[in-house]
Amino acid sequence: MNDGNSMLISLLPFLIMSIPVAICAAALAPSLGKSRALWAILCLIPLINLFFLYYVFYCVSARVLDRLDEIAKRVGVEV
Repeated sequence: MNDGNSMLISLLPFLIMSIPVAICAAALAPSLGKSRALWAILCLIPLINLFFLYYVFYCVSARVLDRLDEIAKRVGVEV
């Protein structure tokens, strides 16, 4: 086997493990106002996906906190 094929084969498990993450990110993207295809692609690229997942986490966290603030304002609770 040459080095090109062995490198591709060594990346295969990472791609296989990234597929469920990409599906979840693609499902989350529209509710956050982001591109579904872009988020799925960024989750499938090795090494970039590690940093991108932190970004996804913070986007989701910010959205949840914003919605909790809206609910607190409607109810009249001061935070």
